[in-house]
Amino acid sequence: MFNDWWKGVSEQLPQLREQLTEQINQTLAPWLPSLVEEVKVGKHHLRILRKLGEGGYSFVYLAEETLPETSLASTPPTSGIHISPQPRKYALKKVLAGEKEQLALAEREILVMKRELPKHPNLLPLIESQVVKAETYVVYMLFPLMETNVWDYVQDRLKSNLPLSTLEATHIFSKLCHALHAMHSTGPGQTVALSHRDVKPHNILLSTQKPLPPELLVETSKSSSSVKMDRTGADADDAAHLIVTASASSSSQQKQPRLPHAVLMDFGSVAPAEVQITSRTDALVAQEDAERRTTAPYRAPELWDVPSSCTIDTKVDIWAAGCVLYYLLVGESPFERTAEAGGSLMLAIVNGQWSWPAGIEQKYPKELRDLVDICLKSDPAERPSAAELLEMIQNMKSLTI
Repeated sequence: MFNDWWKGVSEQLPQLREQLTEQINQTLAPWLPSLVEEVKVGKHHLRILRKLGEGGYSFVYLAEETLPETSLASTPPTSGIHISPQPRKYALKKVLAGEKEQLALAEREILVMKRELPKHPNLLPLIESQVVKAETYVVYMLFPLMETNVWDYVQDRLKSNLPLSTLEATHIFSKLCHALHAMHSTGPGQTVALSHRDVKPHNILLSTQKPLPPELLVETSKSSSSVKMDRTGADADDAAHLIVTASASSSSQQKQPRLPHAVLMDFGSVAPAEVQITSRTDALVAQEDAERRTTAPYRAPELWDVPSSCTIDTKVDIWAAGCVLYYLLVGESPFERTAEAGGSLMLAIVNGQWSWPAGIEQKYPKELRDLVDICLKSDPAERPSAAELLEMIQNMKSLTI
C-alpha cells in the first residue's frame, strides 16, 4: 500500500513543482525580474511571464523574447528620440515527459507539425521546439501568440448578452473547414492526408490583432485545393472574405465586431486520414486510443464502439466540426445539453439524440442550422467532406446581398 501511495506522489511531483514555480513567478515578477524563469528554445531566449493554461502533464505559458543589451544599444534613434524595441510575445508549451510514452507522444507531435502538417493560414504553426534532459525530459514548443480560443470567446459573448451573429459563426466555421480541408488533402508539400481527431472549441484559437504574427502569413497552393472556384476566380477562402465584406457593408444599421482570424491547434492526437480496423484487437486499441486522446462531447459515434471491421476516416473530424458549429450558436455541445438533462452522453452520441434549444430558428437561418444537421449524421458516409462544407457555405443565400 505504501509503495502505491509513494508511486502516486512521485508521479504528481513534477506537476506540483511546476505549479509552485508558476506561483513564485507571478508573485515575484514585478519586484524581482531576475528571478523569473528563463529558457532557451532553439535560437529564442525567452522569459516566462505567466501561465495561460494546463492539461495533463503540459503547461502553456505567455513568454516574451529577452532582448540582449547590445540590441538595445544598437537601435538607431528616430528624430532624436530613442525608442526601445518591444519584446515579442509567444505561447510556450512545456511538456513534462517523465515517462517514455509521454516523451514519444511529444516528439511525435513535433514531427507531425514539422514534416507532415501543411503550411496553411488556418493551422497553427510550430516556430521552434527543444527537448531538454534534466531530472526528467522537458519538451518545449514555441507558437505564435493568439488572443483567445473559441470556447472562451463564445462564453464571454454570452455573458455580455452578445451571442455570435450568423456572419461571425459562419466565418469561424468556414476557417475551421479550411483547416480540415488542408489536413485531409494531399498535394504539393503534403504527401500524407491527416485526421486531427480532437477538434473542439478549446483547440481553435482566435485573434483580431493586426498585423497577425508573421508565421500565419503563409500562402496556400491553389493547385492542392479541390474547393470549387466561384465566378470571381477566387477559391472558397477568398470567396468567404468577399461574402463577409459584402454582407457586413450591406448591414450598416447593425455594427459588426471585427471578424477574428481562426487557427486550428493541438496536433497531439493526429492520426492517418484512414485507419483500417480488421480485428477485435484493432477495434479495442482504436477505442482506447480515442478515450485517451479525444474529448467526449465532440467524439464521433464510431469512436465510442468501434466495429471489428471498418475504416475510421476524416469524417470523425466532420462530426466534431458540426459540434463546434452548434457550440458557436448555442454555447455548449449538442450532447452536453442531453447529459445535463439527465441522459447518458455516450448513448446520446451513439444514437444521435440531440436537439436545438427553443427559439433558435429566430436567431439563426435554417441554412446554417442545416450544416450542423448534416455534420451530425450517425453514418459517417452521409457526412460531407470539408470541401463540400465550404461549397455549401459559399452557396448560402443568407450570406449574400
